[in-house]
Amino acid sequence: MESVESYAGCAGGFRARCPGHNGWVQWVAFSPDDRWLVSTGRDNTARVWEVESGRQLAVLQGAHDVRVWSAAFSPDGCTLLTTGSEGHIKLWDLQTVLHQERKPLPAVERTDSIAFHPDGSVLAVASNGLFRVHDLHRLAAFPPTPNVTCVAFLPDGRALVTGDWSRTVSLRDARTAEVSCILGKHQADVDKLAVSPDGRLLATIGDDFFNRIVWLWDARTPSPPAGLGGHDAVLYCLAFSPRGDVLATGDTQYVVLVWDLRTRQVRRTLRGPSGQVYAMDFSPDGRMLVIAGDDRLVRLWDPASGQERARLLGHTDKVYAVAFSPDGRRRASGGLDGTIRLWDLSTGRELLVLDGPAGGVRCLGFSPGGDVLAAGGAGGRRSPISGWLWFAPYVADPAIP
Repeated sequence: MESVESYAGCAGGFRARCPGHNGWVQWVAFSPDDRWLVSTGRDNTARVWEVESGRQLAVLQGAHDVRVWSAAFSPDGCTLLTTGSEGHIKLWDLQTVLHQERKPLPAVERTDSIAFHPDGSVLAVASNGLFRVHDLHRLAAFPPTPNVTCVAFLPDGRALVTGDWSRTVSLRDARTAEVSCILGKHQADVDKLAVSPDGRLLATIGDDFFNRIVWLWDARTPSPPAGLGGHDAVLYCLAFSPRGDVLATGDTQYVVLVWDLRTRQVRRTLRGPSGQVYAMDFSPDGRMLVIAGDDRLVRLWDPASGQERARLLGHTDKVYAVAFSPDGRRRASGGLDGTIRLWDLSTGRELLVLDGPAGGVRCLGFSPGGDVLAAGGAGGRRSPISGWLWFAPYVADPAIP
């Protein structure tokens, strides 16, 4: 049977049919107050239903590596437990599961870079060379600008910075996306950029196989950039610390250099396993650096001591994107397996698995208020959509453990 049926308890009459599983239904269980029903199936999903209406409320995609065997609610009805054929048990916060709301961004082929305006009302997106500014209140996009590869807002919200395929670094009006100033020319196509928290410094790396230098620019006026060279392999990602005095850069041999920007010297060298570093982000307090790459793990490092503190296991393929929530209590990660995973910072527990762009997740970002999570990547056979927005009150709600 590929659907769930519920019956009225006293009269024994048929109440609702709940179709949705793509395969046999393995298990069903009611919540203690009989408001919710959870079902598991051979399609490797767990689904939560409203008993009264039969409406599907949530789908836990890829809840386990192979197959979800069974599920149960905790006695207080606040936690959902699932078991898998691989022998793992997972706990899910029910309110986190129920309060996700997803909306697609206007269709693009591939999303490479995303950035929220400081007031959270606008999202800038670079998509396969096309640059769009999205009004999140109307979920509408302004006409696209060609050739842009990466984007970031200045902290005051009046301007944004873009890099493009013409090797140009530009300042643009935050609302119209019109170029207001060209900061300078890059030595290669601009691949990644980051803005310091005080808005005074801009760091870029190029899309060049021989690129081993990160370039530092004055983000306010045109001037030649200064180069920081220390990597023996091609650079791929970078991130400023919240205070802006430290810059982390990662390369294709899983070497991360932590730079002291006052002295322009390497403060720490972090070495992981062989493979590529794809993404990194500092926690809001600057005490932790999250790094992800080829090995499918999300690793937490102390950038001051250079010690690895924890590893988060869940992704089944390369991890391309990581982001901290503004309050520092949540981490999001996304990868080539097409999932976005939300983690609790204090416990390391996986809170939720979201179904992202089918072709893989390549960029993630929380809104300044923490109530919206944006994810971009590549579309696939299951869905051509490459950009999603999750309006998720649970991300910022301190009442949820």
